[in-house]
Amino acid sequence: VTVLDVDIHSLKSADHRGASICADARHLPFRDHAFDVVLAVDSLEHIPGESERDRSLYEMLRVTRGPMLLHFPAQSDDDTYRGEHFDEVFQGAHLRLFGTPEPNTTEHLLNGLPRVEWITRRLPKAEIVGTSNGPIWYRYMLLQRLPFVRLLLVLYYCVFWARRDNA
Repeated sequence: VTVLDVDIHSLKSADHRGASICADARHLPFRDHAFDVVLAVDSLEHIPGESERDRSLYEMLRVTRGPMLLHFPAQSDDDTYRGEHFDEVFQGAHLRLFGTPEPNTTEHLLNGLPRVEWITRRLPKAEIVGTSNGPIWYRYMLLQRLPFVRLLLVLYYCVFWARRDNA
């Protein structure tokens, strides 16, 4: 397993076995077809603009010899995917409760979320799943910021929310 992040502090705090590489997804420091699978979790929304996101998709396709799995909050023209709405609601709640904007959500709002229409143009064979987890994400993001609630939240999610989360 190779973990890549543009932020060295995130890499140092990651709990994993294998190599840690500090690099930008738009310029992957790996040879062609170096990996059996590429998994990108919550990264596309932190890359500004479609052209830069295109570059990261190209790079991920270049280094995989197998499937590529992408997980990211999305927006769609028909509002089936409503990531921007939930980012705005969460950011407002975070400001009210804690007095400061949440940094990752600020980046989502500044960069704009990846659009479903963009990903289907770039990856026509892509299977897109997961449309109803916005409310679950919102509740989780707020509650997990309360220290003693984290453990209870994980248990609650496993018992009540997991079966409704189709992402």
